[in-house]
Amino acid sequence: LVGVILSTTMAPEMLDSYGWRVAFLIGAVCLPFGLWMRRTLPETIPHADAGVAAKERTGHLSQARRHLGIIALALMILASGTISTYVTQYMTTYAQNTLHVPSTLAFAVSLVSNGIQFVGALVGGWLADRLG
Repeated sequence: LVGVILSTTMAPEMLDSYGWRVAFLIGAVCLPFGLWMRRTLPETIPHADAGVAAKERTGHLSQARRHLGIIALALMILASGTISTYVTQYMTTYAQNTLHVPSTLAFAVSLVSNGIQFVGALVGGWLADRLG
């Protein structure tokens, strides 16, 4: 969204020389809020009781072996999200430099694809809640 706004309001030369730094400044302004939010969130993992005997504890590998299917599914989901993010983010540069598409259109396409990914993540989370 920031890319669409900047490419609409700035000349291409201005965007290339210093306009891209505006997005980093916006991220820097958001950083303290993110740190504050992370610090004030409650911990979701309950702490183990100190009285649990050592013989009752199981190792990480033995626990992982019992959940190989879920671990493989999680890795596939993580890989697909990472790959699609890299592809859609590079498409803006590819569209501008190779296809000579105006930067406003390239950023708008990236915005739409990221919006679709966001909706897909929400739907996936909703389905996981309902099924699991």
